[in-house]
Amino acid sequence: MKIRTNFVTNSSSSSFIIGRHDEDITVDIVFNILKGLYQEYLDKRDALKADCDKFGIEWVEGSGFEFKEGKAWDKKNEEINKQIERIYGINTWDGFHWPTDWMACETYADYEKYWLTKYNEEKEAKERGEKVRGSYAPFSIADFSKDTEFYALEDGSYCLEGKKSTKASQSDIFGWYIGCSDALFGDDYYEKIDGNYYDRDGQVVVPKCEEHCSWCSYNENAKNSTFKCDEIIEKSKNGEITDANAIAMVLGKICIMSECGWIPDKIVDKLGDISRFFCNHMG
Repeated sequence: MKIRTNFVTNSSSSSFIIGRHDEDITVDIVFNILKGLYQEYLDKRDALKADCDKFGIEWVEGSGFEFKEGKAWDKKNEEINKQIERIYGINTWDGFHWPTDWMACETYADYEKYWLTKYNEEKEAKERGEKVRGSYAPFSIADFSKDTEFYALEDGSYCLEGKKSTKASQSDIFGWYIGCSDALFGDDYYEKIDGNYYDRDGQVVVPKCEEHCSWCSYNENAKNSTFKCDEIIEKSKNGEITDANAIAMVLGKICIMSECGWIPDKIVDKLGDISRFFCNHMG
């Protein structure tokens, strides 16, 4: 039986990969970018809260913006929502129920400590018989150019066990974006000679990677690619790209990991704009 110890995606996992492997970008830089995006989002919320009466809406704590009359999907209210979106950059469909206390953290290390402490406090409260509404961290960040392990903070129970996730090119993140990951580091070995592909026995084959080219995110995002596909294959064969450095070398340096719906959609859109590769629903 095989047990995965790395960040494991499911049908709702998200990832945003930022910066080339040789760029001067750090986890703290990305963390502060995220904080800025959240603050911008909250500022838009506060601006709309001040003008609720102009649009016949109200702010409901713990819920968000609601129309005083009718539903958001009513034709009249749909038009009002379009107007609100044009002016404020948000609308009544946007949610504001996500935790934001973590924004007081100055560094990612502070953020990590904040959530690990919070998880432990909630665990102790439950053990005392108190009712606790479980919290969750909205994201984790890792530097795949150097971090060999990291806390997947979105999974509080995993963190409480003291477990850390490990990164490897064969992780679901790499496999999601690179269709030929098995050909690079798995059993689907082949070598390209004079335009033909050969397996370990010297037989001509059609590698699985070519079957995946139609949907491969790396192929679709060629403008963001560090290497051409054939270069990746060549560099993996000569040892320049390895199982340990493939994510950073091929995809990018800093990775934000989350679950679909745990980061507001407006912020997801902004993250997508600055990411080399991203997917908000990996499944």
